[in-house]
Amino acid sequence: MLLLLSGACGGAPIAAPESTTPVSTAEAAAANSGQPTKQQLATEFGPVTEEKFGQKVYDPFRGLEKGEDPAVVEWTRLQNKRTRDVIDGAGNRDALKKKLGAILEIGSVQVPAIRMKAGKSVYFYTKREGKQSQPV
Repeated sequence: MLLLLSGACGGAPIAAPESTTPVSTAEAAAANSGQPTKQQLATEFGPVTEEKFGQKVYDPFRGLEKGEDPAVVEWTRLQNKRTRDVIDGAGNRDALKKKLGAILEIGSVQVPAIRMKAGKSVYFYTKREGKQSQPV
């Protein structure tokens, strides 16, 4: 069985677990002092295995497609809290932010795309300088 998302993002397929026991968000939070594990959060929504083009596809996050569902909102809140706790706990956050900021200010030029116009090659490229958010 394959995890659809993994293959779509270029990663190696992930085998589905042999068995999963659904856990509510509240139970996961209580069992882990507010820090539910990825597996516990994923299993709450009841993993789905379906067949697509003759291949079994395992999707532990199908329930997250219902973004307005109260359980999904709570799951997202817990994931955001967990992420924020890790980010805020990094002692070197300010130094890392400064270093990454300097690297990102270097800018970039993309590989040109070649198009033919009136029998001649025309090169189009995008570049981003300094603090520009998007290349132009």
